[in-house]
Amino acid sequence: MVKVTLTPVQMDAVDSKGEHILVKGVPGSGKTTVLMMKLQNIIEKDTDSKILFITYNKTLQSYIKEYLQEELVGRGIRYDSTNIQISTYHSWARGILSKLGYDKPPEQKAIFDAFYKGLTGTHRFYNNEKYKKFLIEEFNWIKNKGIQSFKEYKEIKRTGRGTALQAADRQKVYEILEKWDACLKRKNRYSWSDYANVLNRHIKEANEKFHYDYIFIDEAQDLAEIQLITLRKSAHKGLVVAADLGQKIYKTDFTWKSVGINVLGGRTKVLNGAFRSTKEIMDLANSLLQHDSTLSEEDLYQEYDAEKSGMLPSVLEAKSFKFENNLVAEIIKEIQHQSKLDGWDPIIGVLVFEHYKLDNWRKSLYINKLPSEIIHEDKGSVLTPGIKVLTMHGAKGLEFDYVIITGLSEKFPYTKNLLDDEMKQNIDIYRRLLYVSMTRAKENVYLTYKGKPSIYIGELDKNLYEFYVV
Repeated sequence: MVKVTLTPVQMDAVDSKGEHILVKGVPGSGKTTVLMMKLQNIIEKDTDSKILFITYNKTLQSYIKEYLQEELVGRGIRYDSTNIQISTYHSWARGILSKLGYDKPPEQKAIFDAFYKGLTGTHRFYNNEKYKKFLIEEFNWIKNKGIQSFKEYKEIKRTGRGTALQAADRQKVYEILEKWDACLKRKNRYSWSDYANVLNRHIKEANEKFHYDYIFIDEAQDLAEIQLITLRKSAHKGLVVAADLGQKIYKTDFTWKSVGINVLGGRTKVLNGAFRSTKEIMDLANSLLQHDSTLSEEDLYQEYDAEKSGMLPSVLEAKSFKFENNLVAEIIKEIQHQSKLDGWDPIIGVLVFEHYKLDNWRKSLYINKLPSEIIHEDKGSVLTPGIKVLTMHGAKGLEFDYVIITGLSEKFPYTKNLLDDEMKQNIDIYRRLLYVSMTRAKENVYLTYKGKPSIYIGELDKNLYEFYVV
């Protein structure tokens, strides 16, 4: 693993003191590195400190554990002798609830499908695939906000929810939600957004039995309000949070004030350098992000001082899926050939949107004599050279020497069976997902599609990429 040398700005963030610290910055600015360095300094001063590090997914969890194990050895500390716990939010919350005796299995899609099918009435929310999806998201939003009563729901501003609801509609939504909760109770299940609420109800008991001195949260922008509240309540000495709203890829909605995290008065540290991607990659990715309708001026126009320059990214159009497969194979072969001449072996990420396509791409690459490994949860390693096949969501927080993003045709983003306002919101979210995916690349990024392109290809600044038709 490469030894990291921190900049003065990063060191200032590492050395910052306070009960709550927020670390902000563009992709590749070193937010996660700052968190891990700050954690190491705490452990070096007091090896008995109990620390929780919340990550976005299990792939990141494995990476952070491996990184800390190696770094702590350099400081004469064995990782196994520390009280460091690295986890995703749901794994941590379920673990606590299980030990307290409050755990239940999560819901399954089939349970909600059967519940919705059994609803009877003439309201437009019934028997309509678009409103079925709307209800699922509205229920999640209600629970993620920690709302416990219709009075709260009736009065709250539905920021970021798109579809406007009259008072009578809100009443109907909450009525169906109560029926859904009753259904879950009969089946002894929780919805995924229930875990944080149940933990919050038992937070005093949890804190008495599971004491955490410090809690670190990476990619905090995609956690729900109630999740952040439970984490804030669980940190007894300090809470350190890394976030970038430009990389927000889920429909969460909170303010730092609403979750009780004080980021004012010098408690926010902004990292402006971009140390991962070339200037060309950052320029192209930011030309896409400028079309986001939800981000503030501050988040849209974050400064980034890219440390290096490189080649222009490429956008490549193929006639068919087969042509796209062969195109990706040729790109990889050219990258590997050139890298071999230069004396190194790169890590190449092939990113797809749908999880079910992972194995198809692995097989396609194998046919082209290109062995690859699928990266999913804790399977596979992104630290070793080679070709890695993973989803765009799964790539969040990771980095590769080269990134190839496939399937960017007119069907991406998929907006079928969505209400108009929900559709607009999804378009913003998937734009940020593409932005995040592009900024995983260090040396160069390639965007491929078959037939007609996604709307996002049209949003890219044409002066910032090379275009090819194959």
